Amino acid sequence: FDMFGHVDSDLERSQTGLGIGLWLAHALATMHGGTLEARSDGIGRGSEFSVRLPLASVPELHDPAGLPERRRPGREGQRLTVLIADDKVDIADSLAALLRLEGHAVHVAYSGDEAIEAARRVRPHAAVLDLGMPGHDGYEVCRALRAEPWGAAMTLIAQTGWGLAEHRRRSHDAGFDHHIVKPVEPGELIALL
Repeated sequence: FDMFGHVDSDLERSQTGLGIGLWLAHALATMHGGTLEARSDGIGRGSEFSVRLPLASVPELHDPAGLPERRRPGREGQRLTVLIADDKVDIADSLAALLRLEGHAVHVAYSGDEAIEAARRVRPHAAVLDLGMPGHDGYEVCRALRAEPWGAAMTLIAQTGWGLAEHRRRSHDAGFDHHIVKPVEPGELIALL
C-alpha cells in the first residue's frame, strides 16, 4: 500500500496508474480505525481486497441536540477553502478527496493557468501547488497569487518531488509558506492547514 508503488515498473505498463489509489484507500480505512487487506494467488490470478471498518454508534435522529458536531480543522476549527493544483490528475484528485473528508471546501486545478484563474474566482485560504506543472509552474503561480491584494494572507504550500535545501530556498524566495515533498504525508498536510 505504498504511495506510488507498482509491482511492474515496465514503462510500457505505465498506463496502469500512479500508485495512489490503494495507498489512499488504506489511509482512509486506517483513519477510521479499520483495515484494508489484499490477497492474491499469484500473477494473473486476480486480487481480493477486504475493507473492515468498525461500527459507529449513531445518535437518535429525532434528537438534533444529540447529533455530533463534525470536527472542522484549520484555524480555530474553521472550514477552509483550499485550492489544489497539480498536473497529475490522480494526485490532485486524491489530495482533494482527503481534504474534503476533513471538512474543507476544495477546488482543483490541473495547470498553472487554471490555478491562477480558480484562485481569483474563489480566493482560497490556502493553496497546495505542484512546482513542476507545465506552462506556469508552481513558482510562477505563487508569485501571481502573492501579487494580488487578497493573496498576501493566503497560506501557500509547495508540493514537489524536490526536497534539497536549494529547492526549499527557491520556494521560500518565490513566496511559499511551506515546502512538502511527495509523496505527501496526509497528517503533515492537514497540520499545515
